[in-house]
Order: sequence, then structure tokens, then C-alpha cells
Amino acid sequence: MRPAAAWCDDELQFNRPEPESDPTEVTEMPHPSSSTRQDQIGDARHPDAPSPGDGNGAHVLTVPEVAAELRCSKAHVHNIILGKVHGLPPLPSIALGRRRLVRRASLNQWMDANEHAL
Repeated sequence: MRPAAAWCDDELQFNRPEPESDPTEVTEMPHPSSSTRQDQIGDARHPDAPSPGDGNGAHVLTVPEVAAELRCSKAHVHNIILGKVHGLPPLPSIALGRRRLVRRASLNQWMDANEHAL
């Protein structure tokens, strides 16, 4: 049997010793972490959006993902988006506050337009 006031890390509260079985006692509510937030709100993604494990690839890329595709730094991608790189047109992007997203189709079109033969 546990001590009278044992600290339980995963529940972050004091547990009292378990009383003997009493049929009039109210049962405890499940721990808040037992259900996920996704279970509570449902699927909030657009119906046509690919699910994360589809393998179809994302339709919208973040700046780090664009940087990985172009094999350059995130700062350089931001400079390209803002049109600060001489000799390159700006990369079309979607602004969400300070965050920038790039459509995969726009990135592919931009790369094709800027491909030069030596």
C-alpha cells in the first residue's frame, strides 16, 4: 500500500491511499491526457488535403523545407522570397503573419523558369 501522501509525477497531484471498495464512492474522471486534442475537435484539415502519411508530398512547403529542396540556408530562401537576390525573381509565397509558405507548384515553376544552361 502507498504512503498517505505520495507524489505522483504523471498526474501532478497528491494521491491519497485508495479506500476499501465502497459502492457509494464517485469514480474518478479519466486523466486529461487520455484523449488527444485531435479526438476532441475532430479532423480540422481540408477534405482535399493529403494526410501526413499519404506519400503524395505536401502541396505547401515551409521555408526550411524549401531550403532543403534548394540546398541553401533558410536566410537565403527568405532573401529570395523578398526579392533581395540579384538576378533572381522573387519566389512566390503565402504570408501568414511572419511565417512564409510556398506552394510546391510555385517552387517547381520558379525553378524551371530560373534554370539556365551554361
